[in-house]
Amino acid sequence: MMKEKMKVLIIGASGYIGGALARALLADGYHVSGLARSAQAMAALRQHGLHALSGNLLQTAGLAQAVLQADPDIVVCTASAGGGAGDCSAFSADRDAVVALVRALEGRGKTLIFTSGSAVFGVFADGEKSPQCFGEDTLLPLASEVFAPAQARVPVQFVEELSAAISARVQAEQAVLTSSGLRAMVIRPGNVHGYGGSVDIPKHIEMARVHGVAPYMGSGATTHGFVHLDDLVRLYQLAITRGEHRGVYHPVAEELSQRELAGAISRMIGAQGRTESLSLEQMYRLGGTRGVRLSVNKRLDAQKTRMQLGWTAEYRDTLHDVEFGSYARNAAE
Repeated sequence: MMKEKMKVLIIGASGYIGGALARALLADGYHVSGLARSAQAMAALRQHGLHALSGNLLQTAGLAQAVLQADPDIVVCTASAGGGAGDCSAFSADRDAVVALVRALEGRGKTLIFTSGSAVFGVFADGEKSPQCFGEDTLLPLASEVFAPAQARVPVQFVEELSAAISARVQAEQAVLTSSGLRAMVIRPGNVHGYGGSVDIPKHIEMARVHGVAPYMGSGATTHGFVHLDDLVRLYQLAITRGEHRGVYHPVAEELSQRELAGAISRMIGAQGRTESLSLEQMYRLGGTRGVRLSVNKRLDAQKTRMQLGWTAEYRDTLHDVEFGSYARNAAE
């Protein structure tokens, strides 16, 4: 089937990742639809050249019905019911939506791509860099002694909350990867950056503005993988054309410590690069669940992704993007 005749439904087409993907696929010649839960959202999608379908990620019956009516060749889910909150209730709602999508598509020979994330590999290390870098074939969920070892001294509250949230996310992944009668894939991006958007970097900037300087936990050596939005979109395009059933892909371009990121943020907001070390409890009080998630290592190995899909990252400039690029321009507006 020629790609210009293929129909793609993007769940999350009005969002940061889904919107960028929709624009790229339209340019590639695909027929692209987006899911919208309001008349205003539908109008916005149509304005960008997308066919708009009425549906809501939180209403699973209606979601499944919308997918069946649209009869797309490819469904890409980039949305989250929690809007990036990343807590247990948000991930549980995402899981329920993904299960509904799988049930609607199984046995129909379609393609389903689910966007998970590096949070499934979150590892507490008391503010230090964890030694583990997890590949695409790593079995999930991680054992508690791996993601919250005793020497990390993590309060029980945070262990339980993270475990519950990640369990729901892993269940969503497993629903996709154990499906049959369709080509199903999972994409786990590193922290996405570019064009002044995404979740983690803006949240870190917000915390820095509230606190006066950019914070980090402990020594600040906690390490995350990062990927630029444009590189991530190219990964989706490759997954659509080359991805395998039950394929798991890790788009990540570079690793940065929270101390490095905090320094760039502080310079960007005019705090002369001054940063401050906080405890995990203080990070939580300042940033809530997101403050905790900024304080766990999220390290991904992308070797298999590069080999299977031929994907390479063009952008390795996260710190420059924060201090001088799109995030600095957003701050100046």
